[in-house]
Amino acid sequence: MKRAIQTTFLVVGMMLLGGCDYGSEVPLGAVNEASIDEQLVGMWTCVRRTPKEVMSGETLFLQFNDREYYLQMSGETRILSEPDKEQFYLTSFRRAYSTEIFGTTFLNVQNITVSGKRRYVFYSYSMPSPDKLIIQFVDMNLFPQDLSTIEEARRIVQEKINNPDLYEDDAMKCQRVQEN
Repeated sequence: MKRAIQTTFLVVGMMLLGGCDYGSEVPLGAVNEASIDEQLVGMWTCVRRTPKEVMSGETLFLQFNDREYYLQMSGETRILSEPDKEQFYLTSFRRAYSTEIFGTTFLNVQNITVSGKRRYVFYSYSMPSPDKLIIQFVDMNLFPQDLSTIEEARRIVQEKINNPDLYEDDAMKCQRVQEN
């Protein structure tokens, strides 16, 4: 089970931030304006279901410094139309920091890689209770490849902040892993 979870997040991580041109060249805000949400720090077991696949795994948020998180996502992806096919297992390592726009906190997330472009993807999150976390993935197709300033990126989010089209369809739902 643990291996399956790790595969999902690795596949998702590679799709989102791997050496492809997916993502934004610029963040939604400057790192020197970021803050740490202590409630986010810790280990989470997460699941994301789409019509085609189920991704499950563990997500670890650690405070890296006064403004940034170290984020590790490990998991697996199971393709629902191919139940007998081997599952994908991945682990990704990321840097993240927060930006607030109109009362919503977004995470600016970058893969930590040896090579390739380190584009940003954006997540928003909410915590309905201290042990529950919901991560929504911003639809990065909304951001043109020639985007060059933080102001342009923020304007796109501001214009769609109350529109569900800002996000991909399926949120990731997480449960805090209790420390021993």
